[in-house]
Amino acid sequence: MGKKSSRRFLLPLWILGVVAAFQFYILWYTYDIVRKFSHMNSEYMPVKSISLTTIFWPFFLLLEMIIYWILRDRLQNRRWVHIHIWSVCLALLIFPILYAFISMSIDQYNSPKIAATFNNELYQIRYYLYWLFIGIGHIFFIATIVKSFSKKQETIADEPAPGLLDEFAD
Repeated sequence: MGKKSSRRFLLPLWILGVVAAFQFYILWYTYDIVRKFSHMNSEYMPVKSISLTTIFWPFFLLLEMIIYWILRDRLQNRRWVHIHIWSVCLALLIFPILYAFISMSIDQYNSPKIAATFNNELYQIRYYLYWLFIGIGHIFFIATIVKSFSKKQETIADEPAPGLLDEFAD
């Protein structure tokens, strides 16, 4: 009998690659805005410097991709990997896009005072959802790493497991 072949689990690499590319784009875009408006010294300028998280996430996602590449054959619980990558995708890709779309829609169709109040509340919701999903995702990321380095328990069967109708065999 031949060795059972299994497909390599590369989904986390692809999804984290897309999110990392988006984060690198955001980093480049933020840098470009700061560079263009650096000559202006205005208290109304929303971006005065690039935040640490803007720099941190693209490189951290690349590190996670490398870890998943190393562990791709040892991943035991793919459900945990799915929880990690989809929660990170929600927090770093979907929520910012939804936030920008909703914020622009509110600004366009409401008075500035109502829009500012709504945008402040929307930002708070996005902030808490961001950290909730980042936390949940990375708890499962750490659990996946720990589980992949633990030894697999081998089941030693002295006797075959009883079947459904074995009690009626005699």
